[in-house]
Amino acid sequence: MTQLIICEKYRIAKAVAHALRATQNPAHGIFANDGLTVAYIHRDFIRPAALDGTANGRLPFVPEKFRIAVTDKKRDRVLRPLFRKAKEVVFASDEGADAQARFFNICRHFRVGHPTSRMWLPRITRGAIRRSFSKREKGRHLHNLAQSGLVAAGMDTMFDYNFAGVLDRWFYGGNALTRKEVVAMQYLGGLEERSLEHERRQPSYRIFLNYKGLWLSSEQTWQSERVCSAVAGNIPVGEPLTAHMTVEDCTVQEIRPHTMPTLQMDAFENLGFLPSLTISTAEKLYERGFISSPYVTVADSENGITVLRPLAGRSSGSEKKLYRLIAGRVKASASPVKRQTATIRAEIAGIPFSYTWHIPNPDDSYTGTSSQTIAISEIITAPAAEHHPVLFTFAPVLANLTRCATTAVVATHPDMPYCRIVHEYGTALEGLMKKGFITIDSGSIGLTSEGERLLIDLAPYNLAGNILIGQRAADEIPYGAMTGRKAVNGFGKWLSDTVRDILRHTPGPECP
Repeated sequence: MTQLIICEKYRIAKAVAHALRATQNPAHGIFANDGLTVAYIHRDFIRPAALDGTANGRLPFVPEKFRIAVTDKKRDRVLRPLFRKAKEVVFASDEGADAQARFFNICRHFRVGHPTSRMWLPRITRGAIRRSFSKREKGRHLHNLAQSGLVAAGMDTMFDYNFAGVLDRWFYGGNALTRKEVVAMQYLGGLEERSLEHERRQPSYRIFLNYKGLWLSSEQTWQSERVCSAVAGNIPVGEPLTAHMTVEDCTVQEIRPHTMPTLQMDAFENLGFLPSLTISTAEKLYERGFISSPYVTVADSENGITVLRPLAGRSSGSEKKLYRLIAGRVKASASPVKRQTATIRAEIAGIPFSYTWHIPNPDDSYTGTSSQTIAISEIITAPAAEHHPVLFTFAPVLANLTRCATTAVVATHPDMPYCRIVHEYGTALEGLMKKGFITIDSGSIGLTSEGERLLIDLAPYNLAGNILIGQRAADEIPYGAMTGRKAVNGFGKWLSDTVRDILRHTPGPECP
């Protein structure tokens, strides 16, 4: 049986060939032995065809079919006989639905009618590659995963074409925005609104009771300082009161290994790397076998990105810096921290009060709940400080944006690796900066005048919400809850209706 293994990176193809003893090298990026061939096919070998040629300037435009185009005819001629001879085609990658979609398009282009399978490559070591090959996966779930990626790519293609036309009508000088950039832009607009609300918010007040230096705070708050002070006046000072103290053991992993979003945040804050540089550098370290795959999801964060061997050989300054950053995080996350927390609770004048702290010198004998008699020595009222100022620094924005945009996606993909089409909001923020809609100065994100104008133009339309609804429909495909056709048609109808409505209220020639 002749097996053909497809890899999207040259170094990975070479490592897979070495691990599986495919020592012959008949052409560039092709490695073989008697029963197996490993071939390198770069990820842009086949691309979805742009809609400009078939749309002929029409807006809105949703194609009946999505076409694909080969970008490298010479490579196509080299690969075609390999696919013709193969009895099984295997895709080797560490990426998620978007990578599986590219493999699907390759197989469709070469008219593969025989079995296909998938090798998951969490790390590039000889043992890991051999295990992945012997346990390669087959089945309908891989087809459905590819459909999810194809639908997401189709949504990108439709949105890119149609919204580029909208931006031209809005006089943005040829700028184009991706789906994720629009989601990120409207998220930043929401932050601005929440920041203004925070500034206008009236403070609430809380009662604090001093017991031997421990300040028990009321669980209830009051909007009026006068009312809060009146309630505090009913609390006895110096009288014995009954309280309960509970001591609990807990094990806390204070720092977890990196995932791609947290690596981007850490690299930006500590190294000044923009997200695209972090991605490209991490990929190079992975391909050379120095770190595990950077494409892990939040569900896999207990393992996360880890170092596999010391950095050696020729490495760029960026690779050395990022490797040290990852290695330091791995070392810091290696040992969970054991802690003891104590909480004292009391109900005084009908109001619950509590205070929690970490015990500096834990002891097993402390664990449990006990009753104590306490006496309050001092009472004060103060603002509750429940609402924290809205942060516009890069790391918190990326963390919260990713959480808001991908929580449901991660929940539906517990076993699948990171998917760029779905998860990658670091480069979305970078894209907004490069296109002049936001600034990132000393780590703080701000809107430019063009960004403020764009938010005004976007305000009447719930673009971000509907984009995420469409993506979540695509995420249901691997589990049989949604078909690819239904997801694409639903997104296409919403996009057509929205673009038509925008153009109806926008000056310009030939408005529908």
